Amino acid sequence: LRQDASGSVGEYFQNLRIFAGVLNWTVLRVIVVLALCGAALGVIGAYEFILLKQLGAPTMLMGLCRFCGCILEMVCFWYCAPLMDRIGLLNVQLLALTGTAVRLFIYATLTNPWHALGAEVFHGCTFALPYASIAVFAGQHVPEELKGSVQSVLLSTMVGLGTGGGAFLGGLFANAFSVQLLFYWSAVAAAAVAGALYFVDILRWATGHYLSAEDSMLPAALADPRDSVFKPIVQKGP
Repeated sequence: LRQDASGSVGEYFQNLRIFAGVLNWTVLRVIVVLALCGAALGVIGAYEFILLKQLGAPTMLMGLCRFCGCILEMVCFWYCAPLMDRIGLLNVQLLALTGTAVRLFIYATLTNPWHALGAEVFHGCTFALPYASIAVFAGQHVPEELKGSVQSVLLSTMVGLGTGGGAFLGGLFANAFSVQLLFYWSAVAAAAVAGALYFVDILRWATGHYLSAEDSMLPAALADPRDSVFKPIVQKGP
């Protein structure tokens, strides 16, 4: 929605149509990574404690895991902005997806429930970094008229579609097989997508597709709102 109180539902959907009109590989990639991190968050949030209970973990350990995860999450929130300035939004998202894959793999191979504390080190990768990337993407690279609409789409993709879908599909898989296998194949899926994105980045760089470090972060249409393809469309109104 627009940032002022005069916005309407009609303007919201008009903004969504504008945003959909400039979707390209980079924007779709941001959306896909957010959905995958959200799905992993849904799997972990719904089934981590079930797994720990199956391994005989005391209730105190479950609370301790959540506490440690939240503390380390704050560290990632604190340093995510300078990290994005240094290596770029897409690379931070790849780091988040890679850390999420490592976290899922630790759960998949647990035999001692206390080792789950090691997995909580990567909680910032599962939540803080991708969540912060939403604000960076919309705040720095989207025109003012579309900021609220774009943030709502990206946030809904991560914590709505991604988290809800991950918990639901994860429940079907865990019911058919086991919770530990759910974490294993979730880790495989996250690692496979991260590996594919790394390969694509290397290939695009090797073929000269990226003209500069900034070009590799976001499409030109979103790089500078003053020259954005959004601008003439927004000015026309619904």
